[in-house]
Amino acid sequence: MNTSSQGSLAYDWHFPVSPEETYSALSASIKELFKLKDDDEFTKTVQFETKPTMSQNGARCIAQVFKDENGSVVKLTATPKVVTQIRALPKASEALQELPKAISKVLQGK
Repeated sequence: MNTSSQGSLAYDWHFPVSPEETYSALSASIKELFKLKDDDEFTKTVQFETKPTMSQNGARCIAQVFKDENGSVVKLTATPKVVTQIRALPKASEALQELPKAISKVLQGK
């Protein structure tokens, strides 16, 4: 699910595997696709940034894995690095759409 509010994006992605497996795949996928800022295995939280473009500085993102009734869920929020660059969010959204695909690929062992 993708929701947006004034100045931020939020996503919930569900995976039918344990939080530990999902966190491992999330961390590996982010390291491949984005600029990793912090990775905390205890809280299953990853902080990263989308890549800047010529006119925008990208977005700051926080993703955390939680257990749910069918496996696990990744909750992600993204905000522009520069508050006045709200137009950076559509570009960040495009980049973030690749993340659940990458996580699934890692989980499937491809």
